[in-house]
This record gives sequence, C-alpha cells and structure tokens, in this order.
Amino acid sequence: MIKPIIWVGVCCLPLLLALPTGRFSQYHRIESYEIRPGILLTPVYASDGELCEVSIERRHYSKVRVDLDAEISREQIDLFFNELAPQQERGKGGLGLPAGTEVADTDGGVRATLIPYEKVSLEMRGKAESQNYVVAIITWNKRSCAAK
Repeated sequence: MIKPIIWVGVCCLPLLLALPTGRFSQYHRIESYEIRPGILLTPVYASDGELCEVSIERRHYSKVRVDLDAEISREQIDLFFNELAPQQERGKGGLGLPAGTEVADTDGGVRATLIPYEKVSLEMRGKAESQNYVVAIITWNKRSCAAK
C-alpha cells in the first residue's frame, strides 16, 4: 500500500510541472494552433472557459524566412470561417442586415471588413491596396472574452 503522503506527491507532481517557471513566468501564456501549414489560429476564452474569439493569421516568421507581407486570401478566410463557425451556427444577419452582408471601411491605409451575424461575426483587416487580409477575427457575440 502506498503511503498517503507519497500518493499526494505523485498526484500533485504533474500539476507542479505544468506551472510556468523560469524566464517567461511573468507573462500571460497563450496557445496557438497551426490549422494549415503556415496559418495560425489563436483562441481567446471567456471566463467560463467557452471559446469567445479566434484570430487567424499567416505566420510571419519561420526558421526559413520572415514574411513581412504575410497575408491570407479571402477564399482561405471563408474556408476557415465555414470550418470554425458553420452557417447553421451563425444565426440571422446581425446589425439588422441580411445574413452575409459585408460592412467595409478604409481608414489610414487599413481596410476593415465586417460580416455580422446574430451569434458570430467575422472581421477581416488588411492593407487598403491589397485584395488579401493580414488577420481574420471570428467573435462569438454573446460571450465576453476574459483576456484580450
């Protein structure tokens, strides 16, 4: 039979090892996923643990190169949006607009496009002169993000 103190130590050891230590322990830890080669998805969670937002962007740095114009095409963004927030989960159009309506604005050389739905919205930002985008942000509208 294992002594209780040893049992507690064995059970708690993985938790202690998972705590941030060392050089970066003072920073907030984030997670990212490579959803396609070179495309990163970074989730943000609400205080209850529910997903409230994801950003999607092309990786700017790898051991092979630095991409200062790391853009994503609208077709790729639509594909990711359909994967992560399928049409049946979006609800009706948001802001009193028909579903799928785009609201676009250009300011200071940045083009912002918003596609609002009742439950989820897609925001895309890129250079005004480009047809592609630098980042896409999917937001679940009824959830308040704990950290941004």
